[in-house]
Amino acid sequence: MMIEFKGELTDNTLKFLKKRMIRSRQKTNIFFLIFGLPMLTFLLHFIIPLKYITIVFLVLAILAVFTPYLIMIANITNFVPKCITINDGVILLTINGVIESKKIEQVKEVKDYGDYYAFTFVGFLTISSLYICQKDLLTQGTLADFESLFAGKIKKMPQKK
Repeated sequence: MMIEFKGELTDNTLKFLKKRMIRSRQKTNIFFLIFGLPMLTFLLHFIIPLKYITIVFLVLAILAVFTPYLIMIANITNFVPKCITINDGVILLTINGVIESKKIEQVKEVKDYGDYYAFTFVGFLTISSLYICQKDLLTQGTLADFESLFAGKIKKMPQKK
């Protein structure tokens, strides 16, 4: 059974995608900042006086939080999924000719927001923010097929206005 969502996302879905991508990138940036601090402190200790290292860390922390906003403002269209195909136990995501795949077994949860589904995958720092299936873009298969495929993993979310 093949299920395919293909087309342009609506403004509501794009807004959700943008927020989700920003949160995901912020978490990743903060994670690497925290785990990179000991190494960075050691290296900077030889280059910069100790009293200035705190200022450098504050600047890096601010950049870790706000850089994703700047990236998303500059080029959100480069990250919008054009097609999501589910076939033979594999989920294929197509963005501007680039294809990424995940196995169905990697799906931790599918959140149903009413107009669209948003995937969450198993694993630490896995990128799942791009995997959004807008229901009215279904071109092959049915929503019933989709829901039966992910039975037990679908979580109804409150409708946002």
